[in-house]
Amino acid sequence: MIPWRSLSLVTLLSALTTFVHATGATSDLAAYISSGQSSTAGLLMIASSGALAANLINNIPAYLILEVGIDSADGMLALLIGVNAGPVITPWASLATLLWRDQLRRNDIAVPWASYIGIGCVLAPLVICAAVFTI
Repeated sequence: MIPWRSLSLVTLLSALTTFVHATGATSDLAAYISSGQSSTAGLLMIASSGALAANLINNIPAYLILEVGIDSADGMLALLIGVNAGPVITPWASLATLLWRDQLRRNDIAVPWASYIGIGCVLAPLVICAAVFTI
């Protein structure tokens, strides 16, 4: 019942994130992210960066990499919006989606990933923009 492949992937990505932090490779990223915490456009940039990173490497490691540059409540909220609302595009972008996918596979339910990704590409920007504009 334990989805070992999904949990192993997230563990590996989190370990990689820890390595990246240890090498100091996030300092330039932190400077880039911290510059946009005082405007709506900057908050949208932070949320979009979180969504992009989550879809590339999973939302937990994405949050860990990007949070080093956030030092305001609004910036942190924008990052949380991005890494939690953005991962509806790719199947590996969040642990919740990986667990959902594993459960569907166990029940022999096929998910057409092309339509999942297509719908996610429409929903993610709408949800992120709507949420950031409420900050």
